[in-house]
Amino acid sequence: MRVIDADRFVAFSYVEIDVATGCGVIASAGNPPPIVGRNDYGAFESIMPDGMPLGLVDDDEWVPPTFRRVRLSVGDSIVCFTDGMTDIRVDDARTPLGMSRILAALAGSASQSAVKTLRTRYAAFPDAAQRHDDVTVLSVDTVLRRAA
Repeated sequence: MRVIDADRFVAFSYVEIDVATGCGVIASAGNPPPIVGRNDYGAFESIMPDGMPLGLVDDDEWVPPTFRRVRLSVGDSIVCFTDGMTDIRVDDARTPLGMSRILAALAGSASQSAVKTLRTRYAAFPDAAQRHDDVTVLSVDTVLRRAA
């Protein structure tokens, strides 16, 4: 595999929600896996991505993401973020924060407060050497039609 330019690529997360059916479609390429927050039982689950960032390799070697269907209920949320969040260094050994610590931090919060929880977690590491990459966090809270 020939890398075109490791410093020039586009990572993305994709979220589509059909409010009438409660069906969501999620994809990610180059970003950490999206997380689905389940409002009814306070759990968070990551949806593993499998695609490659755009522009990293030649078109004939590029692996597109799989668009995964997710069933959503009233009050569920989908949280997407960049690798700057997972790559925060938590100790002098440069151990990354990682998905397991992010899921643990979210476990004690409501699905609608995921951004606030992640912002607080990010602020807990004020040293610029620990936060060496930019961070973007997006939460899409589902507003579904309730059955009449």
